[in-house]
Amino acid sequence: MREDLDLIFSLQHERTVNQDNTVHLGSRILQIEKTAGERHWPAVRVTIYEHLDGSCSIGYGPHIIGRYHRTPARLLETPAPPQPLGSGGR
Repeated sequence: MREDLDLIFSLQHERTVNQDNTVHLGSRILQIEKTAGERHWPAVRVTIYEHLDGSCSIGYGPHIIGRYHRTPARLLETPAPPQPLGSGGR
């Protein structure tokens, strides 16, 4: 059973990362920050999770690679190494 209800009860949108490490969700532009030792993300397919509180997360496979405030779309926290989805590492 998945424990991360925040992801389960979210709108999910697939996007391709732009060359400048951004993805668009409507009028919002989400910048994916580079972390030490991590890859750049251009041309990678990611899932944007639009949460009930209006915030967003970006997932790549089983990892969350960014979390963003509702408005403006800015990073909620300094990126950490990607965490598996549903790990409760929020």
